[in-house]
Amino acid sequence: MRILAAPILGLLLVGILANPAAAKSYAIDFADVDIVVNDDASLSVTETLGYVFSGSFSGAYRDIPLRHGESIVNVAVADSGGTYQPGGCVALGCSSPAGTYGVTTIPGYVRIVWHYSAVDAARDFTITYDMHGVATAYDDVIDVNLQVWGDQWPVGVDEVTARVHVPGAPQAGDVYVWGHPYGIDGSTTLGDDGVSPSLTARNVPSETWVELRSVFPSSLVGSTAGARNSSGDGLESIRAEETLFAEQSEAESRAARSGFFIGIVAAVALAVGLGLATYLRYGREPRIDYDLDYEHEPLHRPVTCRGRRTAVARESDRKGIHCNAVRPDPEGRNICHSGAGSTFDVGWASPRVDLGSRA
Repeated sequence: MRILAAPILGLLLVGILANPAAAKSYAIDFADVDIVVNDDASLSVTETLGYVFSGSFSGAYRDIPLRHGESIVNVAVADSGGTYQPGGCVALGCSSPAGTYGVTTIPGYVRIVWHYSAVDAARDFTITYDMHGVATAYDDVIDVNLQVWGDQWPVGVDEVTARVHVPGAPQAGDVYVWGHPYGIDGSTTLGDDGVSPSLTARNVPSETWVELRSVFPSSLVGSTAGARNSSGDGLESIRAEETLFAEQSEAESRAARSGFFIGIVAAVALAVGLGLATYLRYGREPRIDYDLDYEHEPLHRPVTCRGRRTAVARESDRKGIHCNAVRPDPEGRNICHSGAGSTFDVGWASPRVDLGSRA
């Protein structure tokens, strides 16, 4: 059962929306759903919705989807002031006296519209109705599987509570209960007596459904006229289905946790990699990849005298010969002698400068 409910703004909707100072909003503190399984396997549902209004509101509506073969009868609306009277209009945005309601059928839905007056207030509304053809009756069990909170709500709800009252005199071990979806912060229980299935879901986000499923022996009802009938046994297939749901949910949860862990590892690896790359590029001594011999001048560096390069040094550089010693010849000219036995005239007169081994 998927349920849609939302407040209806008053006839001044357009004017209000055009004026941001008069903006309206609402929240839902809680939703409580009480389901009684009747002796014919039909369901009597009582829903209480806790609204908190900010601004002026005059109505609300509930759309309850129905499948083929399902029906809703005996609708009633009430609040703390008493029971509402039928006869209210059902067109969204219409106006009827506060304390009235109306019911209409639209393709695929039953729409319940109720009218009230609330300004900056908290109001609890109770809607009751009977459902036929919703529970599924197998040869061995009755399967009551209801979405007690629908996924069409534009707001979340702080807490959803729901319970199923099993008919007859069930024994511990006869009744099963499951809650869906598994990712919701919630819990199910069979109560202290082991036969009272219920659900609690907390902090349900907007557009998120909550489902309560309960299964019990079909022998506990007098007839199945108020249910959808399916031949054959159903318990084992239902339990297998729920086991599969649980395993899929656990696998999805593990995948999500693994994805989170992988994301953390990847982020750390990326940070380390970036740090290492930065260090290798900027933070260490530069590596010398060339021959040290090319870093220095030739060992026969030019000779200088008082800061100037000498004629011998200039002539040595020009001829490409290293001058080990300079000796005057008989004509008084200075001759450069290399280690390989070569000589050349540097044309240099006295006074004589001894090059020695000075660098």
